[in-house]
Amino acid sequence: ASAPHSYVRESDIEGSSLRDGAAERSFLLFAVDAAGNRRNTGGDAFSAKLKGPSETGGTIDVALKDNGDGTYQGVFKVSKSGRYWLEVLLGPIGPSRESVAGSPYVIDFSPDPAEEVRRRHEAQERRIQREKAAEQRRKDDDKERKARAAEEEKARESERDAARAEKEKQRLRTQGKVDERKEVEAKAAEMEKRRRLMEKLRKEEDVRRKAVALEEEKRNATLAKMQETQQKRSRPGSAMK
Repeated sequence: ASAPHSYVRESDIEGSSLRDGAAERSFLLFAVDAAGNRRNTGGDAFSAKLKGPSETGGTIDVALKDNGDGTYQGVFKVSKSGRYWLEVLLGPIGPSRESVAGSPYVIDFSPDPAEEVRRRHEAQERRIQREKAAEQRRKDDDKERKARAAEEEKARESERDAARAEKEKQRLRTQGKVDERKEVEAKAAEMEKRRRLMEKLRKEEDVRRKAVALEEEKRNATLAKMQETQQKRSRPGSAMK
């Protein structure tokens, strides 16, 4: 068989969709000699391998069944959607192996419609969950922000209360000093009032004493004059005179 002339039936390498999460594909390889004639006997060293998306785990070997009539049946199964490359080679293992005509074949498997619906549903559910989580975070952030604002307002109110209390203390101290000063002034005024009263009383007493002394002096003078008159009358010869 000639690798450049051998080929896989074109209808076997068309893309399709997964069903129930998987897709099985069989393909028929035709061995052709260098003259372009299909071979009708088997025994050629064909091999095949399939390479898929990275999440499929890399390249896998595909078993080929020799039908003995120049055709080879290959079967593989995939469980992930995406682009696959089917490489069919001729020859023993080593650098001398050649790819058959058209190899590697590109085969696209689209997602299972039901799986696609499930994925869309899961994506929508994840989106809803993300939105719910974001909304909950917003609520939590808002709650925390309000709690922090309330704490800050409480702290500011405490500071204002402390300032008012200190101001009231200052006022009371100032008022106390004013009251004390007023009390001292009132006591001083009372003492001055008493001093003036005592001074007035003292002056009145001095006037009274002077009046009494003067009255006493007058009375004494009167008595002295009366005594003198009496003495004159009691002297001998005073009557003849």
